[in-house]
Amino acid sequence: MAVRMRPLGAKETIIVFILIFQSFDYCRTCHCDLQYFCNCSSNHLQHVPKVPANALGLDLSFNQIESIDMNDLSPYSELKTLNFHKNKLKFIHKEAFKSQHKLEVLDLSFNNLKNLSSSWFHQLKSLQQLNLVGNPYTTLGPAPIFQPLLNLRTLRFGSPSLREVYKNGLDSLAYLDEMTFVGSNLRSYENGSLKAARPIGLVSLSLQSLFQNDPELVSKVLQDVSHPETLLTIKNAELRTNTSTEAFKATREEKCSWPASLRFLNLSSTKIRKMTPCLPSSLTALDLSENDLTVFNQRFPQLITLTLTGNRFMTLPHGELLPRLQTLLIQRNALRMFNRSDLKRFKTLQYLEAGDNNFVCSCEFVSFFKQDVDLFITLRDGRRNYVCNTPFILRVLGLIVVTCHKLHVIWYLQMTKAWIQAKRKPAVGRLAEELRYDAFVSYSQHDAEWVEEILVPELESAQPPFALCLHKRDFQPGRWIVDNIIDSIEKSHRTLFVLSEHFVTSEWCRYELDFSHFRIVDEHNDSAVLVLLEPIKKETIPKRFCKLRKIMNSRTYLEWPEEEEKRSEFWSNLRAVLQRDEC
Repeated sequence: MAVRMRPLGAKETIIVFILIFQSFDYCRTCHCDLQYFCNCSSNHLQHVPKVPANALGLDLSFNQIESIDMNDLSPYSELKTLNFHKNKLKFIHKEAFKSQHKLEVLDLSFNNLKNLSSSWFHQLKSLQQLNLVGNPYTTLGPAPIFQPLLNLRTLRFGSPSLREVYKNGLDSLAYLDEMTFVGSNLRSYENGSLKAARPIGLVSLSLQSLFQNDPELVSKVLQDVSHPETLLTIKNAELRTNTSTEAFKATREEKCSWPASLRFLNLSSTKIRKMTPCLPSSLTALDLSENDLTVFNQRFPQLITLTLTGNRFMTLPHGELLPRLQTLLIQRNALRMFNRSDLKRFKTLQYLEAGDNNFVCSCEFVSFFKQDVDLFITLRDGRRNYVCNTPFILRVLGLIVVTCHKLHVIWYLQMTKAWIQAKRKPAVGRLAEELRYDAFVSYSQHDAEWVEEILVPELESAQPPFALCLHKRDFQPGRWIVDNIIDSIEKSHRTLFVLSEHFVTSEWCRYELDFSHFRIVDEHNDSAVLVLLEPIKKETIPKRFCKLRKIMNSRTYLEWPEEEEKRSEFWSNLRAVLQRDEC
């Protein structure tokens, strides 16, 4: 029996079309690889898409998702990595992650979450990494937000919007070994809020201007995160004065605000201009790299590793201030030298990195560096980056000499003198009896074969013959070449330039061109004749041949033809332009 299908109505057709389109959209926007990782990043998604239920990783970063509803993620119970970085999340249902028992990494950073809820994390017993940085929540606690995350190892939280921090469950996290906290605009802090169940291995604080504006609050934070086993990094600190700020100094009634237990401190790239006497003497590792320091004048009896890379130190620190120092990193400073007496002051120094400095090439330093330095320390970066420079005065003199050579200053001074002398002579262009040559030929030595075997025989055997001046044949031996050039051009009716790629790379051709141009401008005559031996694009002519550009733009030139039948016309035109006018 035949079954007849009822035609779909308009509403049903639209629904089917939407379902088909959505299915196509999921395939188009998400790519899942053989490791069951699905990449749906940067696809303008406004909701959580459908992916295979066995997906282990889901990247939804850089989309426009505003909410995670209760069932959006429920099919994906195998997920280990989930990334919502830089979406527009405003709402997360309290049971949104109820099926993610195996989730290990969750990134909710840089969204629009104004409130954090501990209910999100109740089922995330396997979570090891959580990132909540950059959301506009203003308060942390006093509810124990992080208490359910018993296996958490890495926590990143805080934002410029954060104003108040209370105890929030960190004291229950027994495995936390890395924490990043952003609190640049913090106004209130409850003691113990950032204190975990055990010392955290790596802590990074971004407190910016609080070091100047609220040192008491900074001290509270430092007391909670500092421990002999903790490596503390202070990022983006703003220290805009030449004097120590309150967080870095103490009066005679008061003690320094740093915790006595602090061992590792990183103050790199914090715009410090001057050492503060309040840095804790308990430190064993101190990083002051990428600042503006010039003097190191504080004693650190326990310090083992000191990093001063990227400052402006001209000498090594005094070894007496660092009796237990083993490693010193002082690359990219302004060191001029160091010697055996400098290194002897360090009783325990073993490793030194001091490359990329402005060492002076003195005999003392070079001899010590090549022969004796290994007796005192090990150069951890080898000798590759240790390059010495000549003293400043000698460098300046050398620079002047090189500049003069490159710019031909001496030649130009001599040429100027010769031009001045030539201008004082009476103009010879009007006196036909003083013009010995019909043309002075300016050419590159690379084109000598064409000039000597083709051009010269053709013109000198013409009727009447042309008198040509060639530097190889007619220059006066023993005379300065510039004098020869000027004299020959002055005694020639025309100057014939044989242009080629070789011509524009020849310095002497440039000098001949310079004086010919001077003669054209100064005497208002028409003496230059251009013969193009091979095609030259004007835009390829070097800038130093600016006069050639001007002459080529203002004058027509003769092109040497490749075709034999056109050459008789070329010679006829050349003889015509070289012919002297009959008086």
